[in-house]
Amino acid sequence: AFDSTVVDTSKRFLLSGLNTFYWRVRAKNDSGQSIFSTQRKFKTRIAIPAKPNLLTPQNNSTNVALAPLLTWNPVEFASIYEIEVSLLPNMTSLVYTDTSSMPIEQLPQLSSNEKYYWRVRGRNYAEVGDYSDIWNFKTILIPPTQVTLLSPPNGAENILTTPTLSWNPISLADKYQLRIATDTNFTSIIFNDSNITTTSRQVGPLSSGVKYFWQVRGKN
Repeated sequence: AFDSTVVDTSKRFLLSGLNTFYWRVRAKNDSGQSIFSTQRKFKTRIAIPAKPNLLTPQNNSTNVALAPLLTWNPVEFASIYEIEVSLLPNMTSLVYTDTSSMPIEQLPQLSSNEKYYWRVRGRNYAEVGDYSDIWNFKTILIPPTQVTLLSPPNGAENILTTPTLSWNPISLADKYQLRIATDTNFTSIIFNDSNITTTSRQVGPLSSGVKYFWQVRGKN
């Protein structure tokens, strides 16, 4: 850089980071110019990392795997990336934070059918860059787990002909399906209700002295 129009005793320049620069000054007037000052040198500090651009999962993605891989473009002067994942778009409810030396992050297993927000920024030993834009994705809805039956106990006898059947609640189940049959293969089904929203159901009247088999599964 060279400037011969400076009328003050200081001058600001925009320089690149991590470089050594040499400088000197001389004075001028209408009759001529002086010799240059003694040469000096200085080294600039590392530059601020640029704002990363997020890559995947793409913004507003749905049916994303429960343990997604986050990626973003690498930025110059970033030696470490800071990753934040939140349940809120203002990033105040963080559920995951980490640092990575590479522009990639494997998340642990997240909740099913949940929307998450994420952002990344680069930093180095001297500077911290701006955060990326905030993106979001929604995880896939997985089927409910297996139901555990509670009452009546397996193999129970002398049960009323209008029994109340109950089972444990399971996560991700919006409804339950209850089936009752007179055989273990459930080929002779005498009761089938797939719209139960509670964890119990009274059935009957059933036939007296008959062995029944029953099963429940969750639905979403």
